[in-house]
Amino acid sequence: MSSSPAFVAVETPKGAALPGEANRLDLTFDKVESPQESASKDNAGTDGQLVPMSQLFSYADGTDKLLMVVGSVGAMAAGVSQPLQIVLFGDVMNSLNPKDDRGNMEEGISSVALKFVYVGIAVFVCASLQVACWSITASRQAKRIRSEYVGAIMTKEIGWFDVNEPMQLGSRVAEASVIIQRGMGRKMGDGLHYSAMAISGIVIGLIKGWKLALILLAFTPFIAFTSFLAMKVLSTATQSGIESYGKAGAIAQEALSNVRTVHMFNSINHFVAKYEDALGLSTKAGIKKGFAVGWGTGLMYFTAFCTYAGGMFFGALFVADDQLDGNNCQGSGCYDGGRVLTVFFA
Repeated sequence: MSSSPAFVAVETPKGAALPGEANRLDLTFDKVESPQESASKDNAGTDGQLVPMSQLFSYADGTDKLLMVVGSVGAMAAGVSQPLQIVLFGDVMNSLNPKDDRGNMEEGISSVALKFVYVGIAVFVCASLQVACWSITASRQAKRIRSEYVGAIMTKEIGWFDVNEPMQLGSRVAEASVIIQRGMGRKMGDGLHYSAMAISGIVIGLIKGWKLALILLAFTPFIAFTSFLAMKVLSTATQSGIESYGKAGAIAQEALSNVRTVHMFNSINHFVAKYEDALGLSTKAGIKKGFAVGWGTGLMYFTAFCTYAGGMFFGALFVADDQLDGNNCQGSGCYDGGRVLTVFFA
């Protein structure tokens, strides 16, 4: 007669905990902050400070300074060329409506066409210098900033990594350096370009027709205010998107670097859920950014079209006073079609 077995096969219950005892795996993963908790802690801390221009280019050497000077001159020269083209368009309009014989019309158009060629050659050279010089110096300085950034992180004490998530540092370095390089390069050149274009346009408009120019300048605060609102909301949404993507990248790096442990504890769904929560914040930031771009662009175009309507109305009144009803005003202070076009679009 066989004896009864001393041991019996048992199966460990999955996903169940003893009465009154919490699941230790859940307690372990619950220590990892959710994206909402991390965002609240980040908001509770001190906000990042804006860097002045003097510190933004602190990593520039002699070659970079020379490139920035040449690029700045090229950007401003290319910006001034735009109002000059409007002046030439005004001359073309006056040449197409000659007050003398046909020979003067052909001579005037030929002269303006030759000036267009000269301006086109100058714009080609200046715009090439603008883009090339600012792009090269931005790449050179961004490389130094990346090296200093990584060096500063590596020399931190161990306690610093307890406060700052190490998994986020890689994505933050890449994203921040790209944004800095973009701002130091093409954006800086474009800023100088459009600043020179705006200043030269105002000067040319006041010289050609100060009355109409002052009327158009009265609409400038409205355009500037709408642009400021759009850029403010856009910058806030962009910063939120960068932070949320950094948190999502940290979760992904943590799971992939410890993929064996994740599989061993069967916590794949846990990390997937946390990653989806982090991406949810970036999705909200993207929607907010798109909404800001949409209403900001629409509001700016609405203000611009209102400016066009006012300029055309008063320009027509000035031309009628000087050229119609038997009036034949001659001189630099008289309004005609070419002068109105120059002041309006300069």
